[in-house]
Amino acid sequence: MRVALSVKVKERRLGIVPHIRWNTFKTNAFAKRFSQLGWGKTLFVTGREEVEKNFLLATRNVQDVEVMKIEDVQVYHLLKWPRVILDLNALQWIEAQLARDRLPMVEEVAKDVEASVA
Repeated sequence: MRVALSVKVKERRLGIVPHIRWNTFKTNAFAKRFSQLGWGKTLFVTGREEVEKNFLLATRNVQDVEVMKIEDVQVYHLLKWPRVILDLNALQWIEAQLARDRLPMVEEVAKDVEASVA
C-alpha cells in the first residue's frame, strides 16, 4: 500500500480534504460539480466509521465515483482508481497502520488542509 500511495502522490493524483461530505443528497448537483472539476474516475476514502449519508446518496448513481471506508481499501483499489481523495481521518488511519516510525509530514499536511479550510 505504501508504494501505491507514493505513486499517487508522484502523479499528483492523491487529494486530501478535511471531510468527505456533501450538502445535499441530490445526485444531479454532485454530478455537475464533479464534471466541472474534471476529475474523471475517483475513489473517495473516509476514515470515519460511516460514510456521510448525503455524500453516499449523492454519489451512488455517479458512474465514475466510488466511496469506501479506509478499512475496506486494498492496494487493488488504489491501483484501479486513477484519482484517490482521502479525508484527514483516513490519512491518520493510514499513518497508524503503515508507519515504521512516525511520519511528521502527515501532521504538517493535516495542519495545512485545516488552515486552508478555515
